[in-house]
Amino acid sequence: MNDHARPANMRLLLVEDDLLLGEIVGELLEAQNYDVTRCITVRAALASIHEEPPQLAVLDINIQDEAVFPVADALADAGIPFLFASAAHGFSIPDRHSQRDLIQKPFLLGDLLLQLKRLGAANR
Repeated sequence: MNDHARPANMRLLLVEDDLLLGEIVGELLEAQNYDVTRCITVRAALASIHEEPPQLAVLDINIQDEAVFPVADALADAGIPFLFASAAHGFSIPDRHSQRDLIQKPFLLGDLLLQLKRLGAANR
């Protein structure tokens, strides 16, 4: 047996309603060994958390004109680390999540990966 077998991929929830951006970011994250579940609605994201909780999450703030904060609440309640990645203006982040990391769109993949690595390390 190989003692250096690669550990299982980290499950990551990507909540992004821009289909093209979600596809691109999801594929890039999968290439970095993340097991990505993509959701384009708040409802789908909440169902995904219930069915198979992720280990990390990246949340766009404005999902089809709906704030993503119920998803953020569910993740926080479950102790799952997450960050916001958004270009949204006019949304105020609730106090409960005001200390969460926020990556402004457009962002560099390297910046996102660094944030996820930090969140993942803190989750172990």
